Amino acid sequence: MTEIGRGTIRSIICNANLVVDVVPVDFVVDTLICASWYNATQRSDTIKIYNCTSSSLHPITWREFGHLTRKHAIESPSKYVMWYPDFTFRTNKFIHTIMVAMLHFLPAFIVDLILRVQGYKPM
Repeated sequence: MTEIGRGTIRSIICNANLVVDVVPVDFVVDTLICASWYNATQRSDTIKIYNCTSSSLHPITWREFGHLTRKHAIESPSKYVMWYPDFTFRTNKFIHTIMVAMLHFLPAFIVDLILRVQGYKPM
């Protein structure tokens, strides 16, 4: 999602109506800390397995997640922005491949070419 905020990702192959399973990193870290504490205080010979997933109470779709990503990228942009943060979800792999070539590789090639002509190192 960082690259969406920078504007370098313009096409994503995904069904926008599917639910995304995103877990904030602080939840994962809290789970690791709690599991470590429990294993340190409750010694046993069995192997414990812990699982940290998002809840199904308030699911979020890829479309909503993309909208929030775009909204926050515009409100607080990165200093490394290349283009205006915008993208489209596509389910057709062929169309996605064409768009990636036109919107990802072609602009990168042109920028690298301009940098080389100016004597700079290409990205």
